[in-house]
Amino acid sequence: MAKRIAARHPAGVHEKEMVSLVTGMSRDRQIWQTWQDIITAMACSISNAIDRTEGHFEKREKEYAGCIERLGGAEKPARALAVVVEALERDPEQDFLGKIYMNLNLGNHWTGQFFTPYGVCRLMAQISVGDADRQIEGQGYISVCDPACGAGATLIAAANTMKSSKYNFQDHVLFVGQDIDRVVAQMCYIQLSLLGCAGYICIGNTLTDPLGGHVLSPKEKEGQELWYMPMFQSDVWRWRRAFRSLEDICGIVSTGETVEKERDLMSLDQMDGRQEMKGINLQSPKVRERMERDAKVKHFTMDPKPDNGYGETWGAVVQAYLKDGYKDEGDVKEVTVSGILYKIFVRPDDTVFYDADGATLFDVENARLDSEYGEMMQRQGTADPAQEPSIEGLDAVDIKEQAKKKLEGGSKKAGEGTDAGQVIKYLIRRCAEDTGLSEDVMQEHKTWEKCLAYIYGRAKAQIVKDKKPVQGVIGMHVCDETVYEWAEDYYHKDDKAEEEEKARKEAERRERLKKEAEERVARAKDRPAKAAPAPGKKKEKTKGKGQTSPQKNSKDMEGQLDMFSMMGM
Repeated sequence: MAKRIAARHPAGVHEKEMVSLVTGMSRDRQIWQTWQDIITAMACSISNAIDRTEGHFEKREKEYAGCIERLGGAEKPARALAVVVEALERDPEQDFLGKIYMNLNLGNHWTGQFFTPYGVCRLMAQISVGDADRQIEGQGYISVCDPACGAGATLIAAANTMKSSKYNFQDHVLFVGQDIDRVVAQMCYIQLSLLGCAGYICIGNTLTDPLGGHVLSPKEKEGQELWYMPMFQSDVWRWRRAFRSLEDICGIVSTGETVEKERDLMSLDQMDGRQEMKGINLQSPKVRERMERDAKVKHFTMDPKPDNGYGETWGAVVQAYLKDGYKDEGDVKEVTVSGILYKIFVRPDDTVFYDADGATLFDVENARLDSEYGEMMQRQGTADPAQEPSIEGLDAVDIKEQAKKKLEGGSKKAGEGTDAGQVIKYLIRRCAEDTGLSEDVMQEHKTWEKCLAYIYGRAKAQIVKDKKPVQGVIGMHVCDETVYEWAEDYYHKDDKAEEEEKARKEAERRERLKKEAEERVARAKDRPAKAAPAPGKKKEKTKGKGQTSPQKNSKDMEGQLDMFSMMGM
C-alpha cells in the first residue's frame, strides 16, 4: 500500500501542482497578488470556522469573499488548499508553503527575507526542546515562540520533534509565532493549523510592537492581528485559560499541586500512557467520519412538515432546555435529561445540541425555539418557567424557604465542596436571619451565576487598584468576610433597569444578525446563473480599462467556505 501511494504521489508532485495552480490564476495579475489572495482565503476559511471574536469574524468574512471574487471563483483555491493538505499528510516534516513561496521568487530581499532550510530548523528544534518532558511534568505545558516565524518552519520542526515525547504535543505544547509580513504569517497559521498544533499567530512588528498579555491569554493591540488555531479551542486549552483567569483574579501562583488539580479537572482520557485530546485533530481519519456523520445531522426548522418533528428523545431534550436553560445568559449551556448530559451552543440563527463528547446531535432554528418558548409560557398562564415562584402574598417564613430553594439550586451547579458552594451556604444562613435579603434573592433577574461574576469583578477591580505583587504575580488575598459581603452587595444592588437594558441590546443584536443572514440568503437566490457558452465558441478576453472582474460560477458557494468543503469532504 505504501509503495502504491508513493508511486501515485511522487516527491515534488504537489509542489508542481501548486505552482501550476498559482501561475494559471495569474494570467491577468501579478503572481504575488494571486498568492496573497489564495493564502488569505485559506487562512480566513480556517479562522472563521472556529473564531467568532468580535472584530475578527465579520472582517475576515468580507476579506474572504473579496479574495474568492478576485480569484474567479472557489474551485481553484479549493484545490490549492487540498494540495496543501495532501502534501502535509504525505510528509509533515516540511515547510511546504515556504518552499513554494521561495520557488515563485516571492521573497522580499529588500528586508532580508529568506526562509531557513527545514533541515536546519529540525536540528535547532532537537537542541532546544531536549528537556521539554521535564518542564511539562512541572507545569503541565510548555510554549514554543518564534518572534520571526516566517512560514513556520521552526515551529513545524518543533512540533515534529515533540512527537517523540511521552506527552501529546497537541495537549501540552503551545505554539506562538509573530511576523511583520502578513502573508507569510498566514502561511505559518495555515500549516500549523493543518498539522493539529495549538496556539496562535500574531501579525505585527516584534521589535516595536511585541505580543502582550499572558501566553495563554494574549492581548491584541491596535495594529496587530491574532489568528487562533483550531486546536487552541479544545477543552484542554479552554481549561488552562480558565485557570489563568482565576490566577488573574485571585493571585494564585502555579505550583505542582495546582498543576495536578488542573489535570484532574481537565479529565483527559488516558490511552496507552498518552493523553488523547477530545478536540479537533485535523490530521485524524476520525474527523472525516465525524464530518460524514454531521452531514446527516437533523436540522429542525419552522416548516410544519411531518418529518420536521423532534421525536420523543430530542423532544425531551428541547423541553428541558426551554424550561431550565433557555433564559440563562451566555451562548454555551448544558441540560441533563434522564441522567444524560447535553451541551448547547446558541448561534445567531440557530441553536446546536451536542452530546457530552461534543458530537453534534441536531440543531433548531432560533425562530422555532422562540415560538415554542412563547407557547410554553402561554400554557402556564404567561408564567416564565425559568423564573422562580413569586413571593407576592407569602409571609416571611415562606419567603425565606423559597430563597433557600433558589440558592440550593445554585449550590448543586457550583458544587458543595467548592469555594462557590461555601459562599452559597453563607447566603442560605443569612437568608434564614434576614427577610430583606431573602426578598432580594428572590428577584427574578438575580441569579447565582451573576453573583459569582460580580464577586470576580470586584476582586479584579481591587487588584488593579492596589497592584500588590504576591510572589512575583500581581494579586491579593481576599478574606472570606469580604467575599461574603460582596455576595450580599450583589443581591441588594438595584440593577433591574441595567439588566433590562442589557437584554434589550442583546435582542437587538440577535435581530440584526438574523436580518443580515436573511439578506445574504436573498442575495444568493437572486444571483443570476452564468450562461453556458455556445458550442465551439471560445470565450473572448477583454483587455484594457474596460476589463471586467471574472464572474462567479453559479455552483460557487456564497460567503464563507469552510476548509472541509474546500477539500471536497
